[in-house]
Amino acid sequence: MLRLKNLSKYYHENGNVVKALDSIDLSFSSDEFVVITGESGSGKSTLLNVLSGLDTYEDGEMYLKDRETSYYTRRDWENYRKENIGFIFQHYNLIDAYTVYQNIEVATVIKGEEKNTAHERVMRLIEQVGLKGKEKQKTSTLSGGEKQRVAIARALAKDAPMIIADEPTGNLDKKTGEKILDLLKSVSKGKLVLLVSHSYESVKSYATRHIRLADGEVILDKELSTRDKDETPVEAVKGTSSLHPFSLLKIALRNIFSTPKRTLFTFTVSLFVVALFALIYGSYVQQTSAVGGFSFSNFRNITEHRVIITKDDHSPFSETDIEHYRAIRDVRAVAPYDIMMDMRVFLIEDNQSRNFTRQFPVQHASVLTPRLIRRGSMPTALNQVVVTDEDYRVGDTIQISFDNTRFIGEWVATTHEFEISGIASADAQRFNQPIYFHDDFFQDPFFQAYGFLRTHDQYTLDDGTNQSSLHYSMIGFDEDIPEGAIRLSSDFMMGFNSVEEGDSLTIGFQEGFTDERITKTLTLDSITEPGNDRSMVALWMNEATLISLFETIEPYQMTLLVEDAFAAEQLLARLEDEPINTLYPAGQSDPISNMLNIMGRLMLGFLSIFILVIMYFVTYLALKNIMQSKRKEYVILRSIGLYKEDLNRINIIEMAVMMFTALIIVIGLLLVNANYYPLLPDYLRYYGPSNYVFVFIALMAMSVLLALRFNRSIFSKSVITAFKDQG
Repeated sequence: MLRLKNLSKYYHENGNVVKALDSIDLSFSSDEFVVITGESGSGKSTLLNVLSGLDTYEDGEMYLKDRETSYYTRRDWENYRKENIGFIFQHYNLIDAYTVYQNIEVATVIKGEEKNTAHERVMRLIEQVGLKGKEKQKTSTLSGGEKQRVAIARALAKDAPMIIADEPTGNLDKKTGEKILDLLKSVSKGKLVLLVSHSYESVKSYATRHIRLADGEVILDKELSTRDKDETPVEAVKGTSSLHPFSLLKIALRNIFSTPKRTLFTFTVSLFVVALFALIYGSYVQQTSAVGGFSFSNFRNITEHRVIITKDDHSPFSETDIEHYRAIRDVRAVAPYDIMMDMRVFLIEDNQSRNFTRQFPVQHASVLTPRLIRRGSMPTALNQVVVTDEDYRVGDTIQISFDNTRFIGEWVATTHEFEISGIASADAQRFNQPIYFHDDFFQDPFFQAYGFLRTHDQYTLDDGTNQSSLHYSMIGFDEDIPEGAIRLSSDFMMGFNSVEEGDSLTIGFQEGFTDERITKTLTLDSITEPGNDRSMVALWMNEATLISLFETIEPYQMTLLVEDAFAAEQLLARLEDEPINTLYPAGQSDPISNMLNIMGRLMLGFLSIFILVIMYFVTYLALKNIMQSKRKEYVILRSIGLYKEDLNRINIIEMAVMMFTALIIVIGLLLVNANYYPLLPDYLRYYGPSNYVFVFIALMAMSVLLALRFNRSIFSKSVITAFKDQG
């Protein structure tokens, strides 16, 4: 079965060569119970290590079933241990974090035995070694004798033809030791048992053969008795396949759940790494998802929130059209009368009894997100606004005018009161912050009409004989004037000498989209007295009259409001098949800005890669000691036949499971952040399927690289050297 011919083993110590085994010639058959004795340093443990394939030899030959083993590779020796050897160690070499059942079952998993068959045999072995009822107990809580029983059961679970026991009773009292030897003898029938002991007297009653070593040589080889022969042919299985992926996953998950403290620390580090990676990559995707750069549009209100559309056939948008575009994904609101987005409003403020104004762009409140509201809330009615000025308080009332016409501090233009419902964070345009209005503001007839008034610069006034031009800034408001009537400045009346109060005048303008001439007949209500003119205003009317001027104009151009540039880019892609023209003013750029954008993205990319590399090394240092603590478990698994490659894969699976679980939790937290507690930017909205795939691949790659680096450290030594380091 097993034969040694002139076999020698050398060690190198302090520059000297020490011969541990010197020209050994021995043969072993199945159904022998061989006891190997000798003084410390005699070579008995070395002989056992060579016979078991844990250690190599330098000279001579070891034959297995008359086949040479000197050409064996590392994988061949792993196959040899897997198929032929069952180990029982002096120090038990059990995995303390495993239960009794798991320590025994792992041997059947390594052998590739089917689950149902393995379970029945493991339970039978547990009962056979006297541990029934303790199968779910952690081996770390067992007594020495119980641990050795588990080791015997594990060796038997492999159903290997050879059992190698190195001082199996060395750490036990005499009575317990005798019980272990009785058990070993009773369960080892039909197998070759090689047992090393310091004390021949304590084991001679069990042995069929006694071999004694001294200085690496055999000085005694005596047959004591015989057992019934039940020769079991032994073949070194070459090319045995690795474990099934499900078996690898089973061992990996068992390692994870059986060591909660180690797992918790590893998971905490993984969670930190994944969260940091998601934020860095999310920031990168956010920055690179914006379209355009410096704008060169003719629109006054250049904002990333605005997408402008017109129909291909130049027809107006109907109510059905408006509802259709309002329902498209990424559209937060629709401003049917697009001209309102180019309005400027004037905030009337009083500072020590002196009136002054500040000008602000008009913005739709729908583009705000909850995280941008620092105090208060979104506007819920037409008369509520959100401002960015920290000097205001929620609940303050402010006066807003839609014209800058005034004379010595007295306003001629109509002003409106608005309540501040919230204070928002300033956006990128720090010196041009908008005032955010409710959707009702953009639907209000007066504010729509006022937008049209300011959009159409030139107006004419006609009495049927004479005609004069008006600029929109020459039109003011007075609610005391009846609807359908106007008041004229006496200076402006010089062109209409024949017109008197009560006569009709026609005001007209050219509509920009259709080029249609729009006119409205009004009644002259009154004329200002000479010397009473307080401003450049030439014509006054009330708000209802203003509304009537533009009531026939339909929406030919609309603004679709989106959250940001990324949403605008997504929306533009969705609108490609619509029968409309699209324009994104904030996305208009020139070659210089495009080049700056590309350079900025490249710098962000390199910075992200650099940070990820730093994260890799920080993670390695954080987990280094944790991974080193796995060395003992992995050495034990290698000793009972698990391939090094399989252990590599198990370590990779463990890291990957940790990273993947952390990724799922981080994504869940980011979803909660986006929908309920907006403390961070909503980076997930920038993620498409390819981004999720990239994140997954990047984290799995990091897991593999970390695991491989740890594997090189864990498996840098041979099994026997690692055992010595552990012992």
